[in-house]
Amino acid sequence: MNEREKDGQEKAGQEKAGQEKNEQEKDVSRDAVRTDAMCKMDKIREEVQQCLQKALQKTRQDAAAQDTSAARPAGRRKKDKAEPDTRRRVIAAALELILREGVAAITWRKLSEESRLSPGTLTYYYKSLDDILVLAFTALMEETLAHMEEQLCGVKDLDALCERLADILDGELGTGRFVLLNCELACLALRKERYRALYTTWMALTQTLYARFMPKDVACRLDALTEGMGLHRAMQREQYPREALVQALRSLVADHAAGRHADGNA
Repeated sequence: MNEREKDGQEKAGQEKAGQEKNEQEKDVSRDAVRTDAMCKMDKIREEVQQCLQKALQKTRQDAAAQDTSAARPAGRRKKDKAEPDTRRRVIAAALELILREGVAAITWRKLSEESRLSPGTLTYYYKSLDDILVLAFTALMEETLAHMEEQLCGVKDLDALCERLADILDGELGTGRFVLLNCELACLALRKERYRALYTTWMALTQTLYARFMPKDVACRLDALTEGMGLHRAMQREQYPREALVQALRSLVADHAAGRHADGNA
């Protein structure tokens, strides 16, 4: 092997070693970025959970302080808290009755029959039908937010967010059951302050989830869009296939993405 060939091999070896070093540095950099992003997401998730717990605690405190017309029979003293099984049966019965007949049709007798709990048990723990409705809708809110938190956990960018939200709307949160329950709560919120506090708390917490990925004002518009699309899709599902959901979501966040890109190039 002559000197020229040796130099060529040595140069090729150096280039290969340099490329391997660059790849290793890129891997380290990607790992660092990924670790940093995961830490930030964990911190945001913890903040959201704390916000949720504080909001729910305030909602329950406000509900407990309300005086309503449907009081418990005289001589009864409400216990501090119903047994978990009793609470679960009351929530399930209330939501089922709302789905079948609407909030206006709910009575103590119907709740007793649906939950298979005696009227005395119900009135012992709950002083009014409003107490039971707030309990049921609060449970629905907690369940929905937990589902969304789980679904959005691994999302890294706006495009993935639009895809995941389309999956959510195409799944359980896009069903007639959820939309109907949500509409019943909205109607109550328009009439009574007690329910308005619960509904606005739900809106604020949903927007907090979205605000991980965009400014608060864009998150508010996204919340309004997803809720509106859910309602329209429940009416005319064939008019809103999943592809249409993704396109609508991308259109809303496009201006924010373009603005962020322009700021980054400035």
